[in-house]
Amino acid sequence: MLSIQHYEILQSIHQEGQMTKVAKRLGLSQPTITFHLKKMEEKCGFPLVEYHGRRTILSSTGKLLLPYAERILQVQKQTEQTIQDVQHLRQGALTIGASNTVASYMIPETLPKMFAQFPEMDCTIQVHNARTIRQLVQQYELDFGLIVAHEQDLEDLAAIPIREDPIGIVLNASHPLADYPFHDPSVLVNERFLLREKDSQSTKTFHQWCQKAGIICRFEVEIQSAEAIKKGVLSNIGIAVVSKMSVEEEVKKGQLLFREIASERRRSMFLIYHAKRRLSPLHQAMIDLILQTWREQDGSLAH
Repeated sequence: MLSIQHYEILQSIHQEGQMTKVAKRLGLSQPTITFHLKKMEEKCGFPLVEYHGRRTILSSTGKLLLPYAERILQVQKQTEQTIQDVQHLRQGALTIGASNTVASYMIPETLPKMFAQFPEMDCTIQVHNARTIRQLVQQYELDFGLIVAHEQDLEDLAAIPIREDPIGIVLNASHPLADYPFHDPSVLVNERFLLREKDSQSTKTFHQWCQKAGIICRFEVEIQSAEAIKKGVLSNIGIAVVSKMSVEEEVKKGQLLFREIASERRRSMFLIYHAKRRLSPLHQAMIDLILQTWREQDGSLAH
């Protein structure tokens, strides 16, 4: 096999035509160039150059190799440039997984900063439930994931806490119970509750809270869309149990009120990746950017 240096010698002989100029161009001595030429011709089994006085030109067979040499050197140059770009964070590719709630609020908050800082980066965002995100991270199919979970459930992954995201009861600011602190949960038994699926974290937390309080809420409506639930509360057709993150904007505007449900297990949003993954400079820069964006946005910082 010919080496990159061999291809450089071929290309330089074609472009310079004199061994002294070839040696100067490549930073080698003339005897070294002659030595490499001899080895190349031994490997190929045919002459690669012809000598005409002081001039050295490619032979007809040497010219046959020239296009391939030039192509290989071009690819090698592009490869080195790509490596430098990745090292200096000018380009690269990332595949990020996000659970539904996180994706709804991560995309508008984080993507503008992401592409402003890394304009040539190729980024794919996959949206799945938290369990699927964890599986894909374990299988190295995602560079990292953003999910809401309990820390105890992430012991087999590298997990960086970003912010807490408790479950709570949300109601319209004009609801009759808006000023009620819910010290007595029995006032809720005749309210219409808009809930996610039965196996969702929010619904499970709510039912555990009801059981502990010794109450049974009579009217429950299952809705599989967090956005539809929020619109239902805004329309005052019921109250709901949701994550704090999903209604923050409406709470800030004074449209909705959020009352946290006491729970023994604290929920947080985590950035997760495979415990054995070696982070590239781009990975680390993206993690730093996401952490900075979310921690600036929220007062509930993870330390």
